[in-house]
Amino acid sequence: MLLGSLVVQLYNYCLTCSKDRKIIKFTVFFLFICDLVQTGLATDYSWKTLVRFWGDPTILAQVPDTAVSLSVINPIISGIVQIFFAWRIWHLSSEQKWFRVFPVLIVLVALMQAISALVASIRFFAGGGNLALLPALKPGFTVWLVGSFIADILIALCMVYLVRFVPY
Repeated sequence: MLLGSLVVQLYNYCLTCSKDRKIIKFTVFFLFICDLVQTGLATDYSWKTLVRFWGDPTILAQVPDTAVSLSVINPIISGIVQIFFAWRIWHLSSEQKWFRVFPVLIVLVALMQAISALVASIRFFAGGGNLALLPALKPGFTVWLVGSFIADILIALCMVYLVRFVPY
């Protein structure tokens, strides 16, 4: 259902936003492709864990490649979306120059969290997906999740401020 609603949103975007710049269109379609890949990988991982190896506890000690791939695609998607919102906040705050420090901060945090997740995921994948590596990689994944949380909160607060207090 969620994938279907995403397709409907993409269809509506194509109908109503045909005059958008090419970079915006490219970003929308790139994120759509990433979401399709992410859905396929998550479905494969769920199928292997919950159906194919049902009742086999050894599957919990093995990490399918699709699970590792998810931790590579997720930070890419979140980083792109957070940077896009920072760009929108930058343009919406053109009247208040002091406010532009927040989009810069959002971009820095978004890059930090995405790079941290990618490095930790690549280290895990290079180690053969060995679960014994996870405790050593915990700081990298923690920076990813906390950074993503901070960027999302900053985006929400900036958008609320701009909608509520900036006259248009």
